[in-house]
Amino acid sequence: MQKLSTSNGRLFSVSVEGPHLTLADTMVAAPRYLYILEAHFDGAADLLHCLRAWENGSGRKPGNMADDQNELIRRWVNAHDRADAEARQWLSQPDIQTFQVTLTNR
Repeated sequence: MQKLSTSNGRLFSVSVEGPHLTLADTMVAAPRYLYILEAHFDGAADLLHCLRAWENGSGRKPGNMADDQNELIRRWVNAHDRADAEARQWLSQPDIQTFQVTLTNR
């Protein structure tokens, strides 16, 4: 695991949201999602740029943003989709559980 971090410590954490969570959901699926997500970025700043672009662009149509913003959003969505697809197979109830990314430092 890259354990992307800043000088203030761990950059973010991942948890599993949904009913009837198991130990495997928390100890296997969530770390797997985190590992795959982190692998798509060169470092903490890169990940944060993409995540912030995605957060700021939420609800907007792609054509209403600058091309560089669209690219950052696309990179975040692709990283999340790949991490989700790979880690979802480890969830106890993959049809109703989701991964939640929480930033610990901003």
